[in-house]
Amino acid sequence: MSSLESYQRELEIQRRARRLAETQLEDKSRELYQKNQALETALSQLKEQQELLIAKEKQASIGQLSAGLAHEINNPNAFVQSNLESLHKYVVQLTDAIHVLLEKMDKLDAGSAARFSSDFDLNFLVQDASDLIQESVQGTQRIQRIVQGLRYFSQTDHKGDKHFDINICIISTIELLSHEQETQVEIIKQLSVVPDCAGNPTLMSLAIGNILKNASQSHPRSGHITISSQLVGQEIQIRVTDDGDGIQPQDMAKIFEPFYTTKQPSHGLGLTISRAIVRQHDGHIDCSSHPGEGTEICIRLPSTTN
Repeated sequence: MSSLESYQRELEIQRRARRLAETQLEDKSRELYQKNQALETALSQLKEQQELLIAKEKQASIGQLSAGLAHEINNPNAFVQSNLESLHKYVVQLTDAIHVLLEKMDKLDAGSAARFSSDFDLNFLVQDASDLIQESVQGTQRIQRIVQGLRYFSQTDHKGDKHFDINICIISTIELLSHEQETQVEIIKQLSVVPDCAGNPTLMSLAIGNILKNASQSHPRSGHITISSQLVGQEIQIRVTDDGDGIQPQDMAKIFEPFYTTKQPSHGLGLTISRAIVRQHDGHIDCSSHPGEGTEICIRLPSTTN
């Protein structure tokens, strides 16, 4: 064998060895990349499970506290409501009695009733007493609504086994809110045909209603709220989008915390209750916002077709 042939043979052996080394290196790199991806996925899942566990522990603690608070608040509030109802009846009867006495005074001495009424400012007292009672009744009713919200934290399962149409739930909630809407906010519906959800439609109406109320409070003036439903993969997504003030970045982590609020009057439980209800229906709730541009809250629920 000539020296040239020997050189070419040696060169070919080196080329084969280099190609083999490159192939092995490529395989090892691919294997390392896949392992790295698997580790990142496992780490992400571990973080998610850790966050879920922490959230469940927080909810359990809040549940125990809420149950005690609801009981302690509800009892005195109930008898205050009862007393106010009785007081209202007494004021009405006393007012009628005063009018009878004033009429009799006028018969005995013309003008005496007017002087007596003016001296003691009876018209103001009667009207103001009625207004004060009405405001107090509204206050106890607000307390009652807060207590009703607190009780959702003290129970571990609200789902039930009903199948319901989320679109009907949305429409009925909007209809209900239309009678108590304090701001001139237009709610635009963009509803698609979606499979049924499993759970409690009354609770889901409460969750959606709280989100819509929160969105309406973000508007210092008239604006628009869009609520949509659609099937994405195996999830039913309900999105509530407003064009209000938006949420500051430093506040985003707090919006689902109990009693956190930037709007008055508000008890700061609306979004917290909504999240608890959604989680009890094996769903998720997310929020994205840009200050000055608006906020979007997305509820993701499993469909009954899963």
